[in-house]
Amino acid sequence: MRAGDTLSDIAARYGTTVAKLAKANGISNPNLIKAGQTIKIVK
Repeated sequence: MRAGDTLSDIAARYGTTVAKLAKANGISNPNLIKAGQTIKIVK
């Protein structure tokens, strides 16, 4: 994650959904992510 990235930006970039990214990464609130955070990409 870089400053300014959102889960919806990343989901669109990799052809997946915010829900799938949040579930795969244990993110309960997709609005609270941090720059520098590493996330798994799932499709």
